[in-house]
This record gives sequence, structure tokens and C-alpha cells, in this order.
Amino acid sequence: MERHLTLLAGLASILSIVITAIPAVVSGTMSAYIQSGLALVLVIVFIFLFVWLRRFARNPRAVINKEGLIRAARQHIESASNKVVIFSNDLSWANDYADALRSRILASCEVIVLHKHSIVPRVTQNAKLLRDLGAKVIELDSDHRLRATLIDPDDPDTARLFVAHKRRRPGSASAIESGETGTGKDFHYECGV
Repeated sequence: MERHLTLLAGLASILSIVITAIPAVVSGTMSAYIQSGLALVLVIVFIFLFVWLRRFARNPRAVINKEGLIRAARQHIESASNKVVIFSNDLSWANDYADALRSRILASCEVIVLHKHSIVPRVTQNAKLLRDLGAKVIELDSDHRLRATLIDPDDPDTARLFVAHKRRRPGSASAIESGETGTGKDFHYECGV
């Protein structure tokens, strides 16, 4: 955030020099109108940028590769002390997070996984894996569209929501079955806390 504000201040300084130099280029009352109009537009633009940067600082989202997403999610899961609630669709991540979930369950952490009911063999295998680890797996009738991990929701001081999103890359033609994990060449990954 500080870096963005520093860049914004530098840009404002350069533009103020340009506005001040307008009378040297344009003469008469026209220069005053141009200066005033340009200054007003720039003030509005800078207010918008400042508000946008403040919003971005509160809700940062990072575009990362798949390995980075898996690493970040594991770290959040392993930081839980009481409860982990995972909102999913096809459980394609089950093998990637199995060790982190196992360590939390062995540490007496409650793990709850909500996902859309499916009879696709890979999804049922993933659900079985999670149940075998000791997670409570809840099947829902429809996809709730939330892909997130809630860490220690009962503790307002340490509760966190780790949100993940994947988007198919343009031109990716690889068919990925329900329950199968995607790859970095097929998807863009984004996450935020």
C-alpha cells in the first residue's frame, strides 16, 4: 500500500509541474481555463485511485501458480487450532491437502467439508479419502459456488477465511473430469484472506 501511495504522490508531483507549465505554452485566459479543468479532472482521478488503493489494501488477492495456492492453503489449514470448514464442489484438492488435514485431525481439530453431491467415481473417492482421515463430509444438493476454507470460525480473534478461485485459461482445451485436479497450464489461480 505504501509503495502505491508513493507512486501516486510522485505522479501527482509530475502532473502539478505540467499544470504549472501550461501558461508558458498557452497564453491568455485560455491557459487559466485549461489549468482549472485539468486540475479538476486530476483531483477526481486521484481521489478515485486513492479510494481504489485503500480498498485493494484491505482485500488483497494474489494471482499465483497452483503450487503456491496449495502451499498457502496448507499453511492456513495447519494454523488452525480448533476447527477447519472447507467449502468445495468436487473435492479435487483432497490429495493435495490430505497431510495438512490429517495433522489437524490428529491435533483434535474438527474438520468439516461441504461439497456438492456427486456420483462421479473420482469425487466419491475423494470424499472417502476425507472421511477416512476423520473429516466430517457433508454432501449438499446443489453447488453453493463458494470455494473457501474457514479457519477457527468460533474464535473472533483468530478466525480467517481463505478464498480460492480458479479460472480456465483462454485457449486451454484439456478436458478435466469432475474430481480431477487442474494444472497451471489449464487454469489461473487466485487467492485471498
